[in-house]
This record gives sequence, structure tokens and C-alpha cells, in this order.
Amino acid sequence: MWGGWSEPACQGHTRNGVVVLQNWYDANGRRIAKQERVAGQTEKWLYLYDGWDIIGVMDGVGQLFETYTRGVGLAGDIGTLVAVTHYVRYLGSGGTPVTYYLHHNDRGDVVLARNGTTTVTSYAYSAFGELKSMGTADVSRFNFSSKERDPSTGFYYYGYRFYAPQWQRWISRDLIGEVDGPNLFTFNLNNPVAFIDALGLGVLTPEGLPLSMVRCLRAFRLFSLALLLKPYLNWREQVNKLPQDPQKIWWVPVVGDILGTITFYDEDTRKWIHLPA
Repeated sequence: MWGGWSEPACQGHTRNGVVVLQNWYDANGRRIAKQERVAGQTEKWLYLYDGWDIIGVMDGVGQLFETYTRGVGLAGDIGTLVAVTHYVRYLGSGGTPVTYYLHHNDRGDVVLARNGTTTVTSYAYSAFGELKSMGTADVSRFNFSSKERDPSTGFYYYGYRFYAPQWQRWISRDLIGEVDGPNLFTFNLNNPVAFIDALGLGVLTPEGLPLSMVRCLRAFRLFSLALLLKPYLNWREQVNKLPQDPQKIWWVPVVGDILGTITFYDEDTRKWIHLPA
């Protein structure tokens, strides 16, 4: 028992047989506490929520550690972080609270932190969210997609699941199971731009397109690609037959059915060569 939460509400992550992270959850499934081991040090954190938004963090003895100011974001809480305030315990004895203003890129990742007009630190990520570089001061526990990063594992906490940027996938199976196919780690039919899945229990478009129609469209797309595959492979084979010397090619229009007929003038034979697609 720690902080009033019993062991059944706890979930842990291990590395080489050593527990590096333990999480505690409430009845709504929100992570309300964690104990993490980083660089040989163990820290305990308690979370304060406004709905599903984390607005504050306390340390293991109940002292206020950080608070967060939020505004309007892209979707959910992505891009909503405006500022983080670090309190006395964070700064040491004699310190005063310091507020850092956070800046995001177009997809809601925290990329810059400023104290007034002074840039304190910056963050850079890979395409799938792995933290590639960071300034000398780490002032924000929220990074990629405005989600909290656990340094012990490198995972991001998204509320319902943890995301592993180093593996480019979630670490737990989709709640919907095999309804959307045998891949239990997929998300929104691998097309999160077009589809939404608020609870992990069904895929919808913002307009509410039925899932059955989504599957039909997906099957039609795969069928269309299959029809084009053979002509494309044949076209590529013909392209490979073109002379390597660019001076021998005067005109190569790509016109006609599907991928078109390849036409060029071969100076060696002084003839027009037509390669039908």
C-alpha cells in the first residue's frame, strides 16, 4: 500500500528483471501515481486532474512539485500546454516558483521552453516520436504529442495505452480485439488522419461513416491496387530497357492507358522505339 492505493490498482514495467516503473490507477483508469527509477534514483509522483487533463504533480510526501496551465489544443489535450510552473521543492531551499512557457510545432509536440524571453531548452523528435535531442535543462515532462514521457522506459502515456516510439507502436493490444483484423496493435486502420477511435472500441470518421462502409472502401482500395500491380510491374520492366545514355533519348512521353506507352528515339539505330505499357 502506498499513498492510499492498493496493489491491485498497480501496473509495473521491468528492465532486465528490475522494476523501473510502477503505476497506480483510479476507478476511471487514469494514472494517479507512479514510482520510477531513473539513473539509480527512485522518485514518486502523485497526479492532480481536471477531467483527463493533468494540471499538477506532487512528490511522494505530498508537496506540490509542478502545475500546468492549459489552453486550446488540436485534439484532446494535444497542444494545450501553455506553461509549467516549478515549485520550491524542485528548485531547492530558498528558491521561488519559476514559470516556463511552452511552444509547440504543428502536430502538438513541445519543442521549446522559455522563461520570459530567454530560451531555456528545446526538444527534437524522430518522425515517430522518439526523443532525439534535448537542451541542457529538462523543464517539461510532457514532450511528443503533448504526452508525458517516462524516462525509465521511453514510453508516452496516452491515458488508455502507452506508446513506444522506439518500436513505433502501442505496447498493449487494441481494446477492440480482432474486429479490425488480426493485427492487435494497429490503430484506426493505420490511418489516424481519416478515422477516429475515441475509446478503442470502434473506428469512425468525423462524419460518422459506418464501419461496414469503411471496410468496403478499404477492400476496394486493396482490389484497385491489385489490378494496377501487374501493369505497373510490366511498365517498370520496359523502363529498365531504356538506354542508359541520356543523349540517346530525345522524347519520352508517358501517355495512354493507365501508365502509358514509352516512346524514345535511339540514335544508334536511328529509329523511334515504342514500348507499350
